[in-house]
Amino acid sequence: MGVDMALTAEETHVYFTQLGLNRESLERYAKSSSVDYDTLKDIVDSALGIKAVGVSVIRWLPSFLVLLLPLTAATAAEEAAKTFLPIIGSVIAVPLSFGSTYLALTLILDKFEKVAIEVNKFAAESICTACT
Repeated sequence: MGVDMALTAEETHVYFTQLGLNRESLERYAKSSSVDYDTLKDIVDSALGIKAVGVSVIRWLPSFLVLLLPLTAATAAEEAAKTFLPIIGSVIAVPLSFGSTYLALTLILDKFEKVAIEVNKFAAESICTACT
């Protein structure tokens, strides 16, 4: 696969933590907002389509990428280029790897942003409901 998994896993962990989607952040947010932690966790896991909270990124990233990236054609083209055109394939592989890694990280960040917004909306609505 053209996506550099080590780089993607590291950056995915940074995005996940910075957007407050990890276990510690959700627990802190639940406590400060007086909402149920399990509900926030379920929102994140449901929106991502995988069990992500409390699990190491490297364990769920491959299945998440399969759900998120419709790049099988690009990956197949890259493999064909490397197989059938050994000299040119090496030249083509670098930009394809960069492009697919960039695309993967962009899609992951966009998805995480939407999930973080869902978590914040739920917390805000819960606070508003509690106040009335």
